[in-house]
Amino acid sequence: MGEKEITRRDFVKITLGSITIFATGMTPLLSSIAEASGEKKSDLIERWKRPTYKKNYCMVIVADRCIDCERCMEACRKGWNVPDYGYRTRVLEIKKDGHVSFLPVPCMQCDEPPCVHACPTGASVKRKEDGIITVTPYKCMGCKVCMLACPYDARYFNEEKGAIDKCDFCLPRLQKGLKPLCVEACPTHARIFGDLNDKNSEVYKILSDINRQVRVLKEDLSTEPRVFYTHS
Repeated sequence: MGEKEITRRDFVKITLGSITIFATGMTPLLSSIAEASGEKKSDLIERWKRPTYKKNYCMVIVADRCIDCERCMEACRKGWNVPDYGYRTRVLEIKKDGHVSFLPVPCMQCDEPPCVHACPTGASVKRKEDGIITVTPYKCMGCKVCMLACPYDARYFNEEKGAIDKCDFCLPRLQKGLKPLCVEACPTHARIFGDLNDKNSEVYKILSDINRQVRVLKEDLSTEPRVFYTHS
């Protein structure tokens, strides 16, 4: 484990973007979409479905299943040649009142992505066919404005590539019919991935369950994340 990782994981105060958040489990760190908006779960599902996308990819993270084994991070590093100083996904350690919990944080693949809006060269784009946010390295001039704009601290500058790098839900694997590496590597099934346009998918069943509380990170920012959090 690198020095930067140890320092980051020792934080009791976790700063994502410009907001410092205290949390235990799922409480203040996450805000309920349904509670905040007053919408019914059925209405939210209609909103989440995004019918204009051929594929409506999203990830559901069952937070209390995460055991901090870091297999997701290791699989990601090896699969995409992520340098020691970089990351495409992280697992944050949260401590409060003697309780320790873990929070996996990939790119949120926002429907209203500040990073895309901030990019001056068009290197960061949100794909029209599936909503995944990608970075085209040769278009990136390394200004790092998108890094500052991202409220989830989900991007890093790859010095070898001379460009921003980030999670793209393992897009090349999706195009082959495979799951993201982090999902495949997780031994506790804490990360669940699928297409919300498919009513038989596990993600659809979880998000449409009226008895299950579903939350997102920083709902108040209205970035419309495509990564959702819940408990078992």
